[in-house]
Amino acid sequence: MQNPNNGLKKRSIFLIFLIIIIVPLIFMILKYDKNEEKLVKVQKKEIVFDGSDEQIYRKDFKSSVKIPFEVRKMIISHDKTKLFALGHDRDGFAVVDISKLSNLKIEKIYYYPKAKYSVEDTDMKESKDGKFLYLVSPNLGVLKFNAKTYEIVGKFSEKFISKITLLDDIAFLKHKDGLFSLNLKTMEKIGEFKTCQSYNFIEKGDILVFDKNTAYMSDFCGLHILDIKNPDKIKEISVVKDKINPSISLKISQDKKTLFENSLDGINKYDLSNPLKPLFLDEYVTNARVYNFHLSRGLILANRNKDGKDDVLVPGLDLLNSDFVVIKSYFMPEARVVDGVILNDEIIFKIDVGFDAFIGTI
Repeated sequence: MQNPNNGLKKRSIFLIFLIIIIVPLIFMILKYDKNEEKLVKVQKKEIVFDGSDEQIYRKDFKSSVKIPFEVRKMIISHDKTKLFALGHDRDGFAVVDISKLSNLKIEKIYYYPKAKYSVEDTDMKESKDGKFLYLVSPNLGVLKFNAKTYEIVGKFSEKFISKITLLDDIAFLKHKDGLFSLNLKTMEKIGEFKTCQSYNFIEKGDILVFDKNTAYMSDFCGLHILDIKNPDKIKEISVVKDKINPSISLKISQDKKTLFENSLDGINKYDLSNPLKPLFLDEYVTNARVYNFHLSRGLILANRNKDGKDDVLVPGLDLLNSDFVVIKSYFMPEARVVDGVILNDEIIFKIDVGFDAFIGTI
């Protein structure tokens, strides 16, 4: 006669076996589905190009100038008559006359003294009255130029400064260890704010003044909201870490209601309804490298560049609205690195070919 306990024992073993095998399998399927859902969501943000997009070559420029070095950043003057084309700090910067887009002209090329240090990008800001230019780099420190003669009229010799922003007669400088405030009349340091050391060849962070009381600074620790009422005693109000990557630049909308920041893989957008508590809204994601973007009158011009020399991606620009909807895309097949700025209703394009830059309009 068969022992009934044996049947119960077998059923118990079979049930335990099902739990051990089936439950993890169900968990894996659910996890896979969630990942699939997340992947699809990201893919929807990826840019899909079609035949309506435009290809641009140097021969298509109606007017252009050639700069004898790589141009890493372009800045338009306050009066919109000049474009400052910034090269590495072992090259120089060029001043392009853009008062007539149909007839671009080089006004000045300034070369830095020859040096043996490793090359770094530069940043520049124009004084509110247009009389001075302030250029910074991790090697050069801060150089103050007369905006008419382009002669150096002041210096601040601190290393590892990568970005600059101005507030009246005070400059706020992004440093690898945090932030410096600088008296622009005496070119002397006023105060500093130290945070985590965040030095990277490309993603050095940025500094942006919101008003006379508040500034934003980005680094590897997040987005710092700073109290700058007393430039000699800068204080941290809070830090936002949601969606913050090591950023390259910070920009704010004209109405000061939206903050944009870009890292290498795209652009993030934040709501500034409460300037002291930026709230993440949305992201623009691309499979290229977004080294820079330009913001003008509700439009965004994002550059898409190769991830290294072996990348087969065709560099180009995406023209987006503030909701990250692509209006038009421009491809530049002959370019090594591309960039662009918006002036009124026109785009000024930059194509780096070899170690020269071609700046033009179409």
